[in-house]
Formats: sequence, C-alpha cells, structure tokens
Amino acid sequence: MANILLVEDEPSARTLVRMHLESAAHVVTTATDGAQALQLAVTNPPDVIISDIMMPGMNGFELLRSLRTRPETILIPVVLITAAHERTVFREGMRLGADDFLEKPVRRSELLDSISTRLTRVQELRDAFLRSLTSHRAARQPLTQFGASQPINVEGYRVVRKLGEGGMSRVYLAEHIATRTERVLKIVPITDSDGGETVQRFIHEFALVSSIDHPNVARIYDQGFTDDYAYIAMEYFPGGDLRAMIGQGIAPEVGLAVLLQVSGGLGAIHRQGVVHRDMKPDNVMIRADGSLAIADFGIAKKPSSQLSQTQHGEVFGTPYYLSPEQAMSGTVDARSDLYSLGVMFYEMLTGAKPYRASDIEGLLYQHLNAPVPKLPDSLAHFQPLLDRAMAKDPEMRFGSADDLLAACMALEDS
Repeated sequence: MANILLVEDEPSARTLVRMHLESAAHVVTTATDGAQALQLAVTNPPDVIISDIMMPGMNGFELLRSLRTRPETILIPVVLITAAHERTVFREGMRLGADDFLEKPVRRSELLDSISTRLTRVQELRDAFLRSLTSHRAARQPLTQFGASQPINVEGYRVVRKLGEGGMSRVYLAEHIATRTERVLKIVPITDSDGGETVQRFIHEFALVSSIDHPNVARIYDQGFTDDYAYIAMEYFPGGDLRAMIGQGIAPEVGLAVLLQVSGGLGAIHRQGVVHRDMKPDNVMIRADGSLAIADFGIAKKPSSQLSQTQHGEVFGTPYYLSPEQAMSGTVDARSDLYSLGVMFYEMLTGAKPYRASDIEGLLYQHLNAPVPKLPDSLAHFQPLLDRAMAKDPEMRFGSADDLLAACMALEDS
C-alpha cells in the first residue's frame, strides 16, 4: 500500500486511474492541475506521483520541473501519463527527471506494475544507503584528540571535547545549555597578525551559510565573539563524514544516492550565488538518520563580492578535487563545484582518486590535461555522467547542479 498523488484534469480518466489504484489498496489523493498538486506534494509528500502532461495552467512538465527543484519533493518518483506518442514528449520528460511513462488509456496491470517498480527501487536505494551507513559506523574509530586543548568558554554552551583543528580554526563538540542539544563550535582566534583577514573570512562564512535553508546543507545556529576568539555554532553530525564512508567501500547505487543528495544541496548553495570551492568527501557530513549535508564554507565566495577576486598564483581548495580553472587560479563559478563533485563520484565508485601525483604541480597538471579516467566495464553506464561532470572546459559540463541531479535520476532505472 502506498500514498499516491494523482494529477489529472479530465474527470473520466481521473476516475479510471483512481479505481485501478484503490483496487490494489493504495491510498489516493487527487489534484486537477499542476499548481494544486505541487502544493499538496510540498505539504504532505506522497510515495509516488502520477500526473497527466497536458493540463490547463501548470502542465505536467512544469509540475515535474518544480518538484525536482524542491528538497521536500526532489526524490519522489513521478510517472507521467500521456496520449501523445511523439519521441520529443518522452525525451523532454526524461530530461526533467520522469521515472516512467504510461500511455492513455491506462491499463491496470501496467499501472500497478509501474507503481510497484518505483516503490521497490526507492526502497532498495534507502536500504542500500542505510546498510552502508551502518557498516561505516561500526568500523569507525573513536575521534582523535588533536593535542592539548586550552579551556574554551562560550556563553550558553558547555564544551564537551575537542574534535579537531585545521588552519587557524579549532572545532569542539558542545552542549547548547538552553536546548540540551549537541552542537559544534568552530572557533578562530582574534589576532592582528594577518590584518584581521582570518576573522573576516570567518564572518563571511557565517553570512553565506546562514542564508541557505536546505536539508542537504549544514545548519548554522549563531555566531559570536569573546575577547579572544570568534565562533560559529553549527549542527553536530554523529555519523562522521563521507571520507570515512568511502574508506569502508560504497556500493554504486549508494554512490548515486549520495550524488543525488549532494547535488540538491549544491543547487541550493548556487541559487544563493555562492560557490563552495572546496567540495571534497571531508566536507560532506552524515546525520544520525543517514541524510547528508554539505559543510565547511571557509573558502566559499559569492562571485559578485570583493572577496571573489582570486589573487594571481593563489590556489584555494584541496588539490585532489580542484577544477581546472581553480588549478589555473582563474575565475570560478558553480560549474567548478560540479567538477569537484564528479571527482568525488569517481572516488565513491572505485575507491580511488582519478588523479595521483607525487607533488601538487603534478596533480594540477593532470586536472588541466589528463583525460577523464575510464570506469570499469561494470560501471560503464556511469561514464557519460562522469565525462560531463569532469569535462576540462566548464562549457562542456552540466550547466547547473539541477541538471546534474536530473541526470542522476535518469540513471536510477538503468
């Protein structure tokens, strides 16, 4: 039994499909146009959506496009029903992320078979992801204490332990006293040794991330200052990060599920005009429920801001995941993050990085000149997606994270 949203403006067709579904014990909610269906899907997401294409107002394609851009509806399977037989209709539906097509008049056996297949596929992806997550947690080593930790006092928080440090920042696990919830405190010292640049970047990070509200982006709660340091309070991720999960091995279908979630988060980031610029497995965190969130915006920038102008010879990001334009210290945009995500996808599928060298110069050279590596034959159906994500020329990559996400969804049934 599933909760199904049926979108059909023609009464007799709507009644027929509804009778077929209810005869198999499915619970059916109906809408007569795309706008009504979108509102229903957002407020109470169904298990499957069945939608006619030709409807007044918001048609089926427009509904599908809207569903695939919203975090609460992006993964809902969508079956389109149509009386049209033109190849362009099916091609457009697949481009937008349709999961299946049914011809009118809809036959009961084909309808129920499509619903069963969609539900089974979604459950398989969820189960595979949770199995991989459980295995990762069981094998994960206790957190390492990074050296001596001086006492840290932040009003409203009880510091539990130090989690790590990097660059000029330190990270602590803390309890928010008022809510009794675990949070992470990221702290940087206030110093004039660098002209205040570190603190400026820190404030910039908070300003960028606090404006983004998406389930696949880390939540930032507040920012503050003491006499000695500035801090950001953000959500705590008990599941660790994607780096450790890759180390334990990830099944291809799990890698695709990861790519779907991260693409959705990147889409929200990019719509705010923000380029992350340091996409890597260490910056994709895992919640207790298995969902993922992009974190660590320490070098993220808005291309329109003063901070966006990279100085000559200055390279930001982790060399293994740098886009060619980052390797050249050139201007970057959202497509640079998609290249980095392509590198991560290769690593998830194979357990190895696509490019390796004995020094940074060698890595940068390969990002600029080496061909996109070929996947094993068993993974060859992912090669077109990888080739486009990791294209050397940004113009040859996916135009947006939403385009990459749509390509991922088209692969789910392959």
